[in-house]
Amino acid sequence: MDATFEQAATARAAVALDCPEWGVRAEHVGGGGVVVNGCGMRQSYTCTTTIVSVRHVAVCAPDGPPVGTHGPPVGTDPHIAVDASDDERVALSALGPCQLPPGATVTFAVGVDGDVLQSSSDPDTAARCVAERLRGATFAHRADATQVVVTLPDETAPPAPPPPPPSSAPVASAADEAAARVAIDGLRDLVLACTGGAAVAVVGDWQADGALVVHLPDARAGTAEDGCVRAASAGARLPSTPSAAGTILHALH
Repeated sequence: MDATFEQAATARAAVALDCPEWGVRAEHVGGGGVVVNGCGMRQSYTCTTTIVSVRHVAVCAPDGPPVGTHGPPVGTDPHIAVDASDDERVALSALGPCQLPPGATVTFAVGVDGDVLQSSSDPDTAARCVAERLRGATFAHRADATQVVVTLPDETAPPAPPPPPPSSAPVASAADEAAARVAIDGLRDLVLACTGGAAVAVVGDWQADGALVVHLPDARAGTAEDGCVRAASAGARLPSTPSAAGTILHALH
C-alpha cells in the first residue's frame, strides 16, 4: 500500500506544485504520511484508502500549503535530447575502479529513465565490474533508449604537438607610422576637398615598398567621398622606406 500512497501523492503534487511528475519525488514516512519534493517545493500529505466501485483507491489530502520557492525541476526532462559527451563523462567517471586497460571499449545502452539496460566491454576481463559500476551511475533521462560507446584514453598515445611559435613577421615601427602621417598630411587639401572641407578621419594603408593608399573607414567604404579620397591619394608614398607594411587611422582638419 505504501507504493500506492506514493503514486497518489505524486499525481496530486504534480498539479499542486506545478511540476512534471518526472521531477517529483515522493517518500512514505510511515502510516499514511507521504512527503513530496519537486521544483524547489515541499508538500506533505496524509493518505488513506477508500472504496470506489468495490476497489480500494488511495486518496491523499494536503497537510497544509506547500513550502519553498518554485523553480525548475531537478534532473533532465525526458523529452530533451542528451548530449553524448555527458553520457561518456559519467561513464568514464564511474569506470575508474574497474582498472580497464588504456584503449578498452565499453558499450552500453541507456533507457529513457537513465537506467543502464545492458553493457559489454572489450576486453571483457572486467565485465562484472563494468556492469555494476554503470548500473550505479546516474545518467540523464532521454526521449529514447540510447547506445553509448566509450573508449578509455590511451595513455601511450604520443603527446600533442606543441603550438607553433608566434609569428616572426616584421611589424611596422613608430617611425613608419610617423612617416605615414606626414604623407597623409601632405594630401590634406585634396582629401578635405572630397568632404567639402569637413574634418574627417581617414585610414592609411602602406605596403613594405612604401606605396600608400588613403581611404575612409569601413563604415563609409564605397561611398562617393571614399572614392574621391582614394583617387586623391593615387600614387602616394611614404617619404622613407618603411620597415614593414602597416595601417593607421589619422584625422585631418
